[in-house]
Amino acid sequence: MLIDRYFKCKTKAFFNKGIKPELFYWRNNTGNEIDCILQEGATNKVIEIKSAQTINNSFFKGIQYYQKLSGINTDSCYLIYGGSETRSQSDAMVLSWKDLNQIY
Repeated sequence: MLIDRYFKCKTKAFFNKGIKPELFYWRNNTGNEIDCILQEGATNKVIEIKSAQTINNSFFKGIQYYQKLSGINTDSCYLIYGGSETRSQSDAMVLSWKDLNQIY
C-alpha cells in the first residue's frame, strides 16, 4: 500500500539523520485503537488511516476516544483517507493520501 511505503521512506529518512522515530500502534481492551502514534520528543501525533474515498463520522471514533483519554490537542491528530480533499475538522486534520507530507 502507498501509505505503508510512505511511512517506511520517512522512517528511513529519520534513521539517515541519526534520529530514531518512535512509532506505535495503540489499542485498549475494549477495541478502541489508533493506527499510528508518532512520538517526536515530547509531542505525539495521532494518525488514523482509512482506505475509503469518502469520509464517515465513524472514522473519528478512535481519535475522539484517545483525545478524551490523553488530552491531546486536535492540531496533533490526523485522519488519512483515500479521497482527494484535505481539510481541517473539529476532531482532526483530514488529509488526502496525496498530502501525507503535511504530517512531517
